[in-house]
Amino acid sequence: MDGSIRVGRVLGIPILIHYTWVIVFGLVAWSLANGYFPMADRGLSLAARLLLGGAAALLFFAALLLHELAHAWVGQREGLKIRSITLFIFGGVARIGGEPRSAGAEFRMAIAGPAASVAVALLFWGAIVVGRGIVSGPLLLLWQYLALANVVVAVFNLIPAFPLDGGRVLRAGLWYFMGSRLRATRIASTMGQWFAYLLMGFGIVRTLGGNVAGGLWTLFIGWFLLQAAQDGYRHTLIRRALRGIEAREVMDEGVPAVDADLPLASFVQDHLLRGAETNFRVMDNGRLRGIITLDEVKRVPRQRWDDVRVQDAMKQEAGCPTVDASRSAYEALMLLWSENAPQIIVRSRGRFAGVITRDDLLARLRTRLELEEA
Repeated sequence: MDGSIRVGRVLGIPILIHYTWVIVFGLVAWSLANGYFPMADRGLSLAARLLLGGAAALLFFAALLLHELAHAWVGQREGLKIRSITLFIFGGVARIGGEPRSAGAEFRMAIAGPAASVAVALLFWGAIVVGRGIVSGPLLLLWQYLALANVVVAVFNLIPAFPLDGGRVLRAGLWYFMGSRLRATRIASTMGQWFAYLLMGFGIVRTLGGNVAGGLWTLFIGWFLLQAAQDGYRHTLIRRALRGIEAREVMDEGVPAVDADLPLASFVQDHLLRGAETNFRVMDNGRLRGIITLDEVKRVPRQRWDDVRVQDAMKQEAGCPTVDASRSAYEALMLLWSENAPQIIVRSRGRFAGVITRDDLLARLRTRLELEEA
């Protein structure tokens, strides 16, 4: 997710924080300091309320991280690669490399998050019971908020609307009884879209009723869930269309080579304008140095083309996303999207084998999807 910074690793998984998280963290801390804690205890000073608000927001997001880690831990046990976990404006999201292989695996992954949230809620309720009469009132208020907040997170996520956890539980059940992940995803995604529209409608009603901030926030969450529900079904269609296809089958093996020391003007005149090829390997004494395309050329002012060498304008090999030839075409497409790259290098046994461009792969995907619909 663009705009994110890495803050550490847990279970070998990179933990990222998106810049929007800082905004929502401040809003949550401020609203608690000026809303919840004064309402619960009017005797608290401003400094105490701000301290409690910040602590509550920090612990709440720590619980959300635990929620995502529960998904990730089960996913790892099911043989899936967890690329990262990102905290952002809507909470947290785990980037998972692949899909569960069975309905049972889908169910276990989906239920793990809400189960973790319930466990955290019970932990804080237990602390309240044990600590009543022992610890100070403000600390009990903090624990009470965290217990309630985690219950809300668990209940909201269990709504049977994809891509919420409850929607994934629903998909797992439908998949198990219907025997088709595609049909199960279509039904769960449709319910997710209905719920999103309902949420957006509720947001509009709240806004027109005078609660502008709350209404817009609800509307925004509904819109986000709508996009996620649609994307979830779209990704399932894509995976189905590319099923059984390896990266080697969709790569361009005949990528022409140019010398690293060639002037950019000569490269444009003798290579880029002479044929239909748009990707070129940059070689130096038989060794691959990088890739150069029209995009790299356009970054160099035209008046400097005679002075700049291909090796100065190319995209370095180390900076090019790479996939093994035996990996699936779907993984190659996900890599193209996640890296926002126009092409990726394909290697076989560590050696250059070809290039997959985003445009070519999307064109092939579009053809396969149209043939399936025919």
